[in-house]
Amino acid sequence: MQNLIAYSVTILVAFVILMIIMTVNLRVQQTAIATTQYQASKISQADLVEMMDRDFRNIGSSYPNYALDPTTAIIAFDSTGVFSFWAQTERGMPPATVQYDWAESGTVRLDSGYVPAYSVLRTVDGDPAGGSSGSVTNFGLRLLDSNGNPVAVLSDTRQIEVNLSIISSLGSSELVETNDWRTTIRPAALAQDTL
Repeated sequence: MQNLIAYSVTILVAFVILMIIMTVNLRVQQTAIATTQYQASKISQADLVEMMDRDFRNIGSSYPNYALDPTTAIIAFDSTGVFSFWAQTERGMPPATVQYDWAESGTVRLDSGYVPAYSVLRTVDGDPAGGSSGSVTNFGLRLLDSNGNPVAVLSDTRQIEVNLSIISSLGSSELVETNDWRTTIRPAALAQDTL
């Protein structure tokens, strides 16, 4: 009888130790997957963020030989899908018309449920010149005046508020769902006292 009790206790202890090892191993795997997905989404986000940051900071800028009125720099804005402006995209070259178009391209599943996924397309003088995949889950722009209030007239724009959320192209994980980027960009040419 004593051997049966000792044998049962040994099996129980071994089972508990095995469960602890399996739980720790599962957590390590989840963390490794989340780290990989986080890095993949950061790379996708970094490409889009760098492109947008450079473009938006150059709104209204022009090489001295191509003097243009910064108050006409923003051509069109529709908060649901189009932002068009002129900016110098290459040093020493005349300003180009840059346009960002974004549209819903499907849905992705997060812990909170299904959310829209967006594709962002950038064109320069009508030619495709970058963008994102459909892994953008939030994309929003707001044009603001110098006091941070939404503008009624495009020529009053002095700042651009950007909200961007993106998931990994590998999908979301249990630990990391989206990477968010929020900033307010103040294009130098739009902040000049001459405006």
